[in-house]
Amino acid sequence: MWEALATATKLNDKIVIGQVDMTKHDITLSGVQIQGYPTIYYFPRGRLGRAIEYRNAREVVALSEFVQSCQYRQTAIDKGWFR
Repeated sequence: MWEALATATKLNDKIVIGQVDMTKHDITLSGVQIQGYPTIYYFPRGRLGRAIEYRNAREVVALSEFVQSCQYRQTAIDKGWFR
């Protein structure tokens, strides 16, 4: 699914999609709660403590819309429009 998402959204070098198997890796992130799988978060560049959890459908179209909104949000953060 992640490869299809990358293709569907034509991701640029400013967006990174990663996958971590939390059953194999003991990682603790401030403000992030993993209660089920899959759990999807957006981590704004430069704002690690402000992760945004994705809570919609696990489908490529819905995820593409989420990624697009994250790109807009990151642009606003980078330009100082959003704090």
